[in-house]
Amino acid sequence: MDQTERKGMIGSLINQRSMSMTQSTPKARRRTLSFSNYGEIAEEVRRLRTQPYERLGQWSLGQCCGHLGYYVKASMDGFSEKLPWFVSKLFGRLLLQRIFNRGMKSGLPTSPKSVPPPSDLEEAEIDEFLSVLERIQTHSGPLHPSPFFGELSAEEWRRLHCAHAAHHLGFLIPSQ
Repeated sequence: MDQTERKGMIGSLINQRSMSMTQSTPKARRRTLSFSNYGEIAEEVRRLRTQPYERLGQWSLGQCCGHLGYYVKASMDGFSEKLPWFVSKLFGRLLLQRIFNRGMKSGLPTSPKSVPPPSDLEEAEIDEFLSVLERIQTHSGPLHPSPFFGELSAEEWRRLHCAHAAHHLGFLIPSQ
């Protein structure tokens, strides 16, 4: 990624943060979820898949799965995005500890590549995410650094993926 693309990505992240902070989310109705492993995430995705749910946010279950799957895959296969080194050194570890202690907050910037468009491929996105969750459970190779958080252990990646999934799936409220 050249300097122009990097600046564009940073600008997109900043613009996206500005946009997302103006969108209100009914926090009181959002579910508070907590996952301790990848199997629990998969179980919740399967449960949501089989029953009607209300969307408190912008994304469907398939879009959430596409977004979450992007990061789980990239932790195994590598990220194409790169941020300046000082971002992870100055902010990444602090934010990571906040996420581990208090959960993920709405309005955080994300890679534009991870934002799924509305799609007719809802079932395919869910299937792909469930497959990626199975894959990471048996992954024995190295895990790649996060562009934002830097080097993470397998345990830190698991905790981050669990917190990320709890955040997004919490916006989907089962009707029953």
